[in-house]
Amino acid sequence: MMKLADKTQDELFRKRILFMLVAISLAFTALGAKLWYLQVVRGEYYATRATDLRLDLHLLKAPRGMICGPDGTPVIADTKLARDLVIVPALLSKDQEQEVASRLEELLGIDAKSLVADIGLERKKRERYKVGFQIGVVSKQNISMDELTRIEEFSPVLPGVSSEERLQRRYLYGKTAGQLLGYVGDISSRPDLLSPESGYKIGDLIGLDGLEGQYEETLRGRD
Repeated sequence: MMKLADKTQDELFRKRILFMLVAISLAFTALGAKLWYLQVVRGEYYATRATDLRLDLHLLKAPRGMICGPDGTPVIADTKLARDLVIVPALLSKDQEQEVASRLEELLGIDAKSLVADIGLERKKRERYKVGFQIGVVSKQNISMDELTRIEEFSPVLPGVSSEERLQRRYLYGKTAGQLLGYVGDISSRPDLLSPESGYKIGDLIGLDGLEGQYEETLRGRD
């Protein structure tokens, strides 16, 4: 009887070992199949995704030309660098918009509700005009070094937020001859110019009156 019981236990033990070996084999087979699918079947797709996430394309804006006197002096209008706080909607999810806007409201006093609305509008523009590069929403212009330091300190919890240098039009004699010089403004006031043939893009500044408008083709930069 003892030998029969021992034999039964041995068979039961062997069956359990065999079951475990089969289960482990099936698990490794499934894992191998999954790895093969990801690396061979979907390998090109994930390689492209990784490249897209690594590359951060930004358009370099060209400076607008200067307006000078007959002999090159004095300089009446030129372009200077300014630093703005920018949010790139493509770098944060819609679920993160409110959280980021609220944090910026605490740090810099930016109106969170208006900022969320601007981000949504920029997303719609990107979809409508099929923009290939990333366009940011300017949440605050001409930020100070103290404000920049605060933003950099909280950067881990501010996805899509950065500072960018902006080319700002400057009139060295203030309002003197303002009617003659004219002014520049966002191209959104001239949507008819937003075509592939024109070379203009969303966010560009164009001359809208006076010399700025009359000599737009000469003064405009080429990005």
